[in-house]
Amino acid sequence: MNSCIPIENLKKALQIADCDTEKFNIDILERGCPHTPTALPRGKMAIYIFRHDNKILKIGKVGPNSNARFQTQHYSPSSSKSNLAKSLLDDEQGPCRELSFNEIGEWMKKNLHRTDILIDAHAGMEVLGFVESFLHLHFLPKYEGYKSQRV
Repeated sequence: MNSCIPIENLKKALQIADCDTEKFNIDILERGCPHTPTALPRGKMAIYIFRHDNKILKIGKVGPNSNARFQTQHYSPSSSKSNLAKSLLDDEQGPCRELSFNEIGEWMKKNLHRTDILIDAHAGMEVLGFVESFLHLHFLPKYEGYKSQRV
């Protein structure tokens, strides 16, 4: 999926917004499928992307102090008010409609492709929000926001 992330267009958009992209690193890490969630590295913030087959399911962001959101919350439907596991279980047409709360996390690790985009934390939350929004517009993820907010 690395080739599908429009990194050059993203950098151009950041530069148009007067953001000096030479002052921080943006690293794309392909976790693959199956994948193992890892801890958010110290001094980093991140965008995470979950994909099933060729459909982007979820794009989210975490600041430098949000390891639980980055590493575990999306795999457990009871971990937070909104997470990918809950969205997958609630989708009556989706591939997980027959799975239980206890099975969904392992299913996700075995069947979803994950990409993490790590950004130096000193770039600031504005950059993180910009990158997330740019990717939302580019990919239009299936489970973005609360169910009532989806198109």
